[in-house]
Amino acid sequence: VMDDGHGMTKDDAVRGFGRVGGSWKRSAATTRTQHRSLHGKHGQGRYAAFSLGGQITWISVAADGDIGHGEILITGDRNDLRRFEISDSKPSTRSIKGTRVVVRRLDERAVAILGRDDIVDNLTAIFAIYLESYSQVTWGGTKLDPSRLQEHRVEYPLTVPGMEGKASLTVIEWNAKIDRAIFLCDSDGMALHQISPGIWAPGFDFTAYLRWNGFRDLGRDIHLLDFELEQAAPLLECARRTLREHFRLDRTTLSTLISTSRKIGDRLDFLAGLNALVFDTESNRQTLERRQLHRILAEETWIFAEEYALTGDDDRLLQVLRGHAEILGDDIDFTDSRTPPRRADGRDAIPDLVLSRKVEQHQNRIEHIVIELKRPKIDIGVAQINQIESYALAVLDDPRFTQANVFWDFWVVGVRVDKYAEMRRNQDSLPHGFIQRSGRYSIQVRTWAEVIGDAEHRLKFVARNLEYRSSRDQGIQYLRDTHSKYLPSALRPDEGK
Repeated sequence: VMDDGHGMTKDDAVRGFGRVGGSWKRSAATTRTQHRSLHGKHGQGRYAAFSLGGQITWISVAADGDIGHGEILITGDRNDLRRFEISDSKPSTRSIKGTRVVVRRLDERAVAILGRDDIVDNLTAIFAIYLESYSQVTWGGTKLDPSRLQEHRVEYPLTVPGMEGKASLTVIEWNAKIDRAIFLCDSDGMALHQISPGIWAPGFDFTAYLRWNGFRDLGRDIHLLDFELEQAAPLLECARRTLREHFRLDRTTLSTLISTSRKIGDRLDFLAGLNALVFDTESNRQTLERRQLHRILAEETWIFAEEYALTGDDDRLLQVLRGHAEILGDDIDFTDSRTPPRRADGRDAIPDLVLSRKVEQHQNRIEHIVIELKRPKIDIGVAQINQIESYALAVLDDPRFTQANVFWDFWVVGVRVDKYAEMRRNQDSLPHGFIQRSGRYSIQVRTWAEVIGDAEHRLKFVARNLEYRSSRDQGIQYLRDTHSKYLPSALRPDEGK
């Protein structure tokens, strides 16, 4: 990462890297030479680089009265954040002043973010307002140009009783897929923090920029705004209210609105029906794992993970392997793979559902969820946990699954768990529900109440805005209309309620 600022002398570096809060920016409003707005003043920016990697080197060229352009090196390691090594100044071969930051030992998350195909577009969105007033920013030789992606732009002045200073909200709609966000900016448009928009706007790719100089005065407390920090909560509510008004009905095509509303309504009805299917006493007793529950859920896999697609349905892992190879391309040869992978007891490994997604980054990470469904009358215990662990072992021991960029998440789902399963899924070292987790795989024990609750949570904001309420009767009717051939007799239309 490079800039063309005034650089740092050794004295600047000693002052700036000596302690947290030691930044010269605390007493300055603009840069020394080109008078650009400064970003940061609390002396913590040096540590932000360590969120990307474990070792950081700053190479800075600045005017030095004795040697002309002097160059210094500053090095730091995440294993010892209290210590930075600063070299003596030496004559530089570079004629341009400024600072370069080199990050080594990159974290996996940083690699994923920086390797995204849409990294340029999303960086353009972050700096869109700032770039209107200041010089250019480039990424990998590509200039960040908001005009290339901007489809519609509106600015709204905001007034909040008792608030000091001017505030405004700029809404930009893009012609590309951009991560939605509200960027909290100073009056110059520098993004200091981002929060979720918290509104419903189907069919739009947008970002909003809330400008108020008071955000700078919040300092580190700006990160608490996600929890409605008292000083700025009225302004945030005003911004979100303005954003909702911006995307009112005449900004949304009627067909998109109707289609989205129907889809959300159907999903809420399905959750209500699933509740009846797995928890009502009579239907619970009659519901079978393979013929009914499994068949219905194979057509409603969004309940487990919205972003995954169904790639395997009650098939041998050999077929899963073939589907896996289709995602990877021609990396795996199945010409000698006539024997299916076996579980520890020698039987073929046959999971209920396999969901997959390909995460587009430079490593093309592949993620799978293998789901073992249990009929409502079966509690999850030792046998069921052994079964899902055997699936995991069948995959991890098979040489056809050794790709480093593949991750597997194994679930076993049932109505209830026994004491043994509850103990396994409540370990201090793991998140609730997990019984094993590593860099290659994880194993979870989930209840239907948790799966349905998570799905309801994902839908509740939209449902609240649609003012849609589902009921048991609506849920059962949805199942009858959509999955009647798989329903137990207690829920079939010709059998009564």
